Formats: sequence, structure tokens, C-alpha cells
Amino acid sequence: MSDYFQIRETTHDDLGVLTRLDDEVFASLGTPFFIFRQFLDLSGPMFIVAVDHADVVVGYCVGMPTFIPGSAYVASLGTKQEHRGRGVARALMTELLSRFREAGQFECHLTVDPENQPAVALYLSLGFFIESLKQDYLGPGVHRLVMRRSDPSPVSAARKTRRHRG
Repeated sequence: MSDYFQIRETTHDDLGVLTRLDDEVFASLGTPFFIFRQFLDLSGPMFIVAVDHADVVVGYCVGMPTFIPGSAYVASLGTKQEHRGRGVARALMTELLSRFREAGQFECHLTVDPENQPAVALYLSLGFFIESLKQDYLGPGVHRLVMRRSDPSPVSAARKTRRHRG
């Protein structure tokens, strides 16, 4: 973890701040309060925030399992403008991916604005690959890259280890 920030689970008290942060980051595509409230109920420990030493939220990440066994979805990641470039988003994503693995979710996907090159570069550096470009994904003219990442499950990793010993 960083000396600059800590990661913790999101609480109800964070939701207003997250709504304002999301409006700042995503403008008209910002997440409304009531959706963040539902994320809190649905995502539990997969809804995390990065906070500074004064417990002020500087970024967040929310993910959830999908209906496909062993699969998860990163619903949103955001960092306050003035805190970008300090490793907040990377730390949040690394923590979320770790929580996914602990929960048995070894396949993960997300969508991202294809013009958001810093985010695309972050996801690529974390082992995601671009699966497709979906035109009008969030409405007319709002395109998204679909990105995917697979971690080996403990069972498949053990099988590979046994094969290589032989």
C-alpha cells in the first residue's frame, strides 16, 4: 500500500462524495447516487475506495460477479483529477483483482472509452486484452472497448505445475 493513500471498503457515508467524484470524472455519464447505493448492496467487499490520511476519498473501484460462474465485471473505476498519476487507479484495480481471485472469480471483463488512453494502458499493463470495440455501447456515439483478463485458477495452475515437473 502507499504512504499517500489507503484502500478500504466503501461505506454509505462515501456515496455522496462518490457521486460528485463520478460527475467530475465522467460528466454526463456519471453514476447517480441511487446506483452507487445499489452497488453497495450488490458488491459488498468488491466496492472499494482509496482515501488519503484525512479519510477523504480520492478514488474508487466497483466490481461484481456475473451470472457466468467464475467470472466478474469491473463496473467503474474513477480517480479525482488532482490525484491521477500517483498509482491510485492501479492500486484499486490490483486490490479488486485480488478480491476477485479470493472469491473464485478468475475471469474478469470491463468496458472503457477507447479514447481514454491512460485507462486503456493501465488495463493492458494489468493483463487485460482488447476483445472488441462495441459501437454505441452506451448510446448513440458512445463507444466502448470490451476488455478481458483471465487468471489461472488454482486447479489449472496446479495441473500445469504437475505437467512441468514430469
